[in-house]
Amino acid sequence: MSTGAPARGGLANSPGEEQMISRWVGKIRQAGSHKLSSLRRHDEGTEIDAIAIAKSAMTEPSAIGLGRLAAAFDDIVSDELWRKIRRSTGEPFESFGEFATARAPEGLGIRCTAGAHLARQALSQNGHFGSWTEILERIARNPGRPRTLVNHEGFRFYTVSTTATSRDRLLLALRRHHPEQYKKVCSGQCSPHLAGIEAGLVVARKSQRLQFGACDIEAARGLSRKAQAKLLRRLFRSLHVDAQCTLLATEIEPRLGPDLARRWRAQDVRQNSESEGSSGS
Repeated sequence: MSTGAPARGGLANSPGEEQMISRWVGKIRQAGSHKLSSLRRHDEGTEIDAIAIAKSAMTEPSAIGLGRLAAAFDDIVSDELWRKIRRSTGEPFESFGEFATARAPEGLGIRCTAGAHLARQALSQNGHFGSWTEILERIARNPGRPRTLVNHEGFRFYTVSTTATSRDRLLLALRRHHPEQYKKVCSGQCSPHLAGIEAGLVVARKSQRLQFGACDIEAARGLSRKAQAKLLRRLFRSLHVDAQCTLLATEIEPRLGPDLARRWRAQDVRQNSESEGSSGS
C-alpha cells in the first residue's frame, strides 16, 4: 500500500509514481501547446490524426503538447470518433471509457497512472468530465482492494482520494447516486464541486453558502415562520426602492393586481420629499 500523501487531483501515489507523473507532465508541457488543426489534412485522415495523437501521448508524451492532446480528446469525444473504431474482431466499442482503456492499437491504451493523469488533464481542460468519469469507472480501485488488480472488471490501478472535495470522488459519487447533478456537470451548467454541494456530498464553507455574498438562504429556510417574517421585513426595508419595486412587480402584482410597484415608488418619493422639507425648515 502507498504511504504517500494524496496527490493533487485525487491521486494517492508512491514516491516512484509521483516522480514518473512529474516527468511525464513535464515532458508534455515542454512539448508546447500547438493546435491540432495544424496537423489536419482536411480529408478522411482527420479523425485518424486525433486518435493517433491521443495514443502517442500515452506512450511518448514528449512528442505531444498538452494543448494538442486536449484538442485531440475534444475531437474524439465531441465528434464521437471512437465509435468509428472497431476491435480486431470487428465489434464496436460500447463506450468512450471502454475505447480509452482498451489496449493499443485497438484502444488508446490508458493502462497506467501517468497516462490516466494526462487524460484527466486533457479532458478536464475542455470540460469533458463525463468522458473522464467513464474512464474512472473502469480504472479506479475499489476501497480495500489490492493496489493493482486484474479481473473481469478490467485493469484497476488508479487510486481515488477519499477526501470530501476530491474531484474524482465527487464525479464517481454523482454518476452513481445523483444523476440530476451529474447531468449538470456534464452539460457544463456547474462544476463538480458545486454539484457536490447541491447533492449534499460537500459541506459548503460559509462564504460559499452566501447568496450574492450576503444572504444564507439555507439558514433562512431553517428559521421559524415568525423569524422568517421579521427577517424578510428587515431585508425589504433595508434595500433600495428599485429592488423593492422589482419584487412587487415580479412576485406580488401577478397575484394581487397591477400598479403596486408604481404606487410604492410614488409613496417613497412623497416620504423623501416630506423628510427633506422638514429637515430644511
